[in-house]
Amino acid sequence: MKRKKIIYIFCIILLLLAACSSNPKLAASTNNKQNTPLWVTDKEAAFPDRDWLAVTGKGNTVTQAEDFVISRLSQQFSVDIYTRMSYHELVNESMTYTGKGNDSDFERVTRNINNVYRTTSTKGIIGLIVENWTDPKTNEVHAIARMNRYDCGRRYSEIIDENERIIMDILAKSNYGDLIERIKNISFAHSLALMTDDLHNMRTVLHPMYINYTLEYGNANTILAKAMELKNELIIYVEVTGDENDRLLRTFTSILNKQGYRIEQSNTGNYALIVSLEVIDLATSNSPYQSVRFTLNYTLLDNNGIEIFSNTHSDAVRHNTIEQARQAVIRVVEDWINSQEFTRNFDNFIGEK
Repeated sequence: MKRKKIIYIFCIILLLLAACSSNPKLAASTNNKQNTPLWVTDKEAAFPDRDWLAVTGKGNTVTQAEDFVISRLSQQFSVDIYTRMSYHELVNESMTYTGKGNDSDFERVTRNINNVYRTTSTKGIIGLIVENWTDPKTNEVHAIARMNRYDCGRRYSEIIDENERIIMDILAKSNYGDLIERIKNISFAHSLALMTDDLHNMRTVLHPMYINYTLEYGNANTILAKAMELKNELIIYVEVTGDENDRLLRTFTSILNKQGYRIEQSNTGNYALIVSLEVIDLATSNSPYQSVRFTLNYTLLDNNGIEIFSNTHSDAVRHNTIEQARQAVIRVVEDWINSQEFTRNFDNFIGEK
């Protein structure tokens, strides 16, 4: 009797399995449930909050779902992902303009940052892991963005500690040496401090043990204040040839004053900006207009007359007559001086961003 009962139960099981396999909807439902990642149904069980900072979400496409969860996770921090990526670019730009790529300290810090970003960065966030899963029944895409609190805290600490040493070394040397070199170095330190402040903020969110940690240099605003102090020591004498009633001289003086530089009327400052404007007539044929081409050269010299940097801006201007075209050149050059291009070229070399 017992044997018959066992055979009966076994037959029932076989019938149920056969029913499942012959019913596509039931089979798909069973497989779907088995293949669904745990984080879709129970995020806390899959990635406990004590160990992970994790955000889940859904979208119609993989890109939409992943961008959504990355954005939501980034909101946990005070700086958005695009600003975070710009900090990394800003450090690289500062490296280029300061020429510190051959210095061992700067080589070490930029190599450290670039290696970590290249190998462990997603959307500018170091240590970010993103996964997705598509529900075969609905085609809805589920995504999760997560960061391991301990692993990311360790990675960030390595970069922060190295950056702090570099910044403090720059600050220690900022009171002597060539003024422009000091401004460049402080500008690099400021770019590095922006990134380091951000990493420290992220580290604090990831792990509460860092909440009371104080960066040795203070913060990026501390470095910026030091940079402005040095910038105020930069006294520039401006000389312009090819001008018209000192219009360009006044324009250069005004824009540099607005940028925070001190301007002197006599050549007794520690730097001189020498500007020349040249205008040549262009031959025109089959045109009702007359054209000229201007070339604006500007050079920054130190108090020994040694060239520090130089640049050129050139363009063509046309008008009804040559005389009108020449007069228009002054207005065009004034507009260019007041544009961001001149100040960006000047500040980039000086080291300000």
